[in-house]
Amino acid sequence: MGEFGAPVGVHQEEGHSPALDELLPLPARSRLVVWCQFLAQWFYLPIGSVIALIVIVFLVVSGGDADIPAGQEKIFVDVRLRRGLVLGWNRCRLERVGTPEEWAAHTERRLHEVLRRLAKKEAKEARLMKDRPVGSRPRVVALAAANYRGAGIGVVAQLAAPLGWSVDWPATRAAELRTVYLRRPADQVSAQALR
Repeated sequence: MGEFGAPVGVHQEEGHSPALDELLPLPARSRLVVWCQFLAQWFYLPIGSVIALIVIVFLVVSGGDADIPAGQEKIFVDVRLRRGLVLGWNRCRLERVGTPEEWAAHTERRLHEVLRRLAKKEAKEARLMKDRPVGSRPRVVALAAANYRGAGIGVVAQLAAPLGWSVDWPATRAAELRTVYLRRPADQVSAQALR
């Protein structure tokens, strides 16, 4: 199952409470691994860019025809906040020696970022559909583990609740707690989430 791969039909169960170990922070990444990623990125980014350019040129020259196998259907996620390719200095320091309070502040910033992105998406959809009535639907956003690792899913749930969001536990468990799926009921608007 991929980073954001949750099976279709996974919805939040009413009254289902998570286990304590699911709310705690995830295990910290090795300091050596974080340092290696930080230092090696300056080598693999230029090389990866050249390889990607070669692949794109090859696809353009060959016509780009390929049989792509159909995979398992996924739940519809409105906005995803992934880990990111580049590990900046602040993030490197947070991964190595970040306190739970620093992780909570980082998680809150990232949560507000994903909600701002969703608000922009909803505003764009509203502009495009202004002549046609659009029924509201539940919204789902996904946060990768790198955005909350030292804080834990419990902190994500506490930060999201006042904004009208709740953790979709079955989908989060299906992703092996490496991605938190947050669900908002259909009747709430995203402007309320950005207070």
